[in-house]
Amino acid sequence: MIIFCSKGLSPWLIVSPVIRDYSNEIQCVVEFPVIPKKPNGTKSTGLISKIRSSSIHYLWFNVVTIKVFQIISSVFGNSIQKLCVRKRVSYRKVEFIDDAFLKWVEKQKPNYIINVSGNILRDNLLQIAKHGVLNYHCARLPEFRGAANYFWHLIENESSACGTLHYVTPELDNGEIIKFSEEIHIIPKQTTVFNLWLSIRKQFEVLLAECISVIKMGGKLSSTPQDDTKATLRSFPTANEVKKLFTNGFRVFSLADYVKVIRIAITGRF
Repeated sequence: MIIFCSKGLSPWLIVSPVIRDYSNEIQCVVEFPVIPKKPNGTKSTGLISKIRSSSIHYLWFNVVTIKVFQIISSVFGNSIQKLCVRKRVSYRKVEFIDDAFLKWVEKQKPNYIINVSGNILRDNLLQIAKHGVLNYHCARLPEFRGAANYFWHLIENESSACGTLHYVTPELDNGEIIKFSEEIHIIPKQTTVFNLWLSIRKQFEVLLAECISVIKMGGKLSSTPQDDTKATLRSFPTANEVKKLFTNGFRVFSLADYVKVIRIAITGRF
């Protein structure tokens, strides 16, 4: 299998256990920019516009979990690139998806691609892997399609959350469902956005362990279609939407959450 990822704490939480535990199953880890680029090298203006119109709390969340983590972890040698070197896994850095990259992926003949990057993958790439492209969506599908659902669960006062391992299709978060993670209970005045975000991501390691025997044998993971009648698509929360989160008695970060980010960046363990 080939893994697509980017920099930051989220890819580290999802990808590093795969590299540590199943390095022999990985053909290559491919790192993309955090904000995807087009083949001409420019960043997506639509995505940047959405980010700029979102809440300052959402922006700060990403600064902490991407940039702050990246700076500290690089000092202590905890990057996906260095982990690949230690585990003797092929690593490749790619700026964007173009014809040359597609030809390279075709030559690898992967059974699976796991996408942990921010790229929205098109048909020309999705069709290359024998059994398809996998994504771990950090919310229940189809009810929570789209972005920043770790905010939306608390904005909407949900009582629990989970992650969804699913196949990727050209339509966003629309692919067939392979497995759900265990439910994470949301506790009023205790659960923070970061704590929920972290708990769901840590569940990917458990899900993959349940699927790895089929992957090792070259088989296709069974799946079921989504019920589109239950689907809701969400995007980055605005300032007014995040106010509802605070009204509901939740916080984005606690002091303990900041300590966790720093500890993971220094030790690489979580």
